[in-house]
Amino acid sequence: MAKSRQTLNKIAHEAELAYRQENYGRSMLLYRKALKLDKNDAELLKRYGHILTLSGKSKEAIEYLERACKRRPNHPPTLMTLSFAKLKIGDYDGVLDTLNRVLRVDPSHGAALLGKVSLFLDAGTPELAEGVLDEVLKVSNPDPHVLIAQAKLARSTKNYAVGIDAAQRVLDNPDSPQNLKITGGFALGHLLDATAEYDAAFEAFTNANAIRPASTPSHASSVVSTWSSDLLDQLKPTNVDSARPVFVIGMPRSGTTLAEQIISAHPLADTVGEAPMILQMLGRTAPSALTTERLTEYAEEYLGYLKEQVPDECTRVVDKHMNADKSVGMLSKMYPNCAFIHCLRDPADCCLSAYFQNFGHNLPFARDLKVIGQQYLAHREIMDHWNGLLGDRILTHVYEDLVDDAEPRVRDMLDHIGLEWDESCMKFHESTRFVRTASATQVRKPIYKSSKQRWRNYEKHLGSLFESLGEYSPV
Repeated sequence: MAKSRQTLNKIAHEAELAYRQENYGRSMLLYRKALKLDKNDAELLKRYGHILTLSGKSKEAIEYLERACKRRPNHPPTLMTLSFAKLKIGDYDGVLDTLNRVLRVDPSHGAALLGKVSLFLDAGTPELAEGVLDEVLKVSNPDPHVLIAQAKLARSTKNYAVGIDAAQRVLDNPDSPQNLKITGGFALGHLLDATAEYDAAFEAFTNANAIRPASTPSHASSVVSTWSSDLLDQLKPTNVDSARPVFVIGMPRSGTTLAEQIISAHPLADTVGEAPMILQMLGRTAPSALTTERLTEYAEEYLGYLKEQVPDECTRVVDKHMNADKSVGMLSKMYPNCAFIHCLRDPADCCLSAYFQNFGHNLPFARDLKVIGQQYLAHREIMDHWNGLLGDRILTHVYEDLVDDAEPRVRDMLDHIGLEWDESCMKFHESTRFVRTASATQVRKPIYKSSKQRWRNYEKHLGSLFESLGEYSPV
């Protein structure tokens, strides 16, 4: 027994190291191996559930996390991990219920309070967030999570001085966890940007991004060569005639969330947000081994997922999963009648805005301006390839055109996906739908022009970005 426990502890340690290195695939395999040695270990169940959630397998994660909660019913870290998994599947009532369970155990639990404030802000109900922190802020040294929540709320209410002070206190505290140093740095950057202190804001964003290493950009030529015109010509499309899926594609911060919210405001449309399912399918079978039969299985499986998530009366459902550009070829064969919308934005604005966002464990290329520029080039090369092969199946939607004259662009999108005009699409910002992306705050407002040419406020800091953007550089 002792030897078995020693082996289990060694495997669990290796799994944790892989997690810290952001190697989630290896971490997942190791935790699975450890659970074979002890299927009821509550800590292993929690950690495995967390890795599953980070890997886009939140429904499966919840099964393991609920098992962990049964073993430790009032264990705040397990409940917090469960709330994160529920957030990923869009169970917002479940998230709130789980956070409240934590707060019943510990009314001053910082992470739960931050989660609750963030939930209300992302749901477009800042009035519910106000008051959540009142009592816990009265102590002399509030939990850093509480200070982060205060900074987020202050940005929403435009109480910038209070927010800057709260974020700075997190950064100045040597005991603040690394993830909160990162979150605090991004919060400080946004608050300073709002007060036009651009040099200080850029420094805050740079320091936050530097805490974790950036990844390499996508290898566009391998995507293009793998999904060649010959392969697509040889691969017969399925007979699945559904036009329900609408795939919105773009670099992060290119306007994909705005397009999603405009379309999903239509009475006959909805969204599943950034669903991970398609990317998981893309990794199951090598492109050269795909068959029409396999694609049919994928197509029916995904339609089943949409049926679970969205009411039947919604005839169009938006999915803007990350790295969607890589999956266009497969999707075009899965759904011969589906629509694609490619969102473009001023390259410098798009890349800078991505650099200013805390994507957490997602999109690590966004942590370095040079790499972001390289990723932008790769994205454009991949999309040029699809445009050449699929033609008018892909609608190019330019953010600046929408900002300058919205209604014609909204009509273009609706026409492209086969929906009639509806005035509600122009009032998308009035929706009560929960938005869980970096653009949550922006899509609660009408279309505005202040984000155009934003890069000019930071021009002197952007040499590496301009160099890597090449032909897309504005200077």
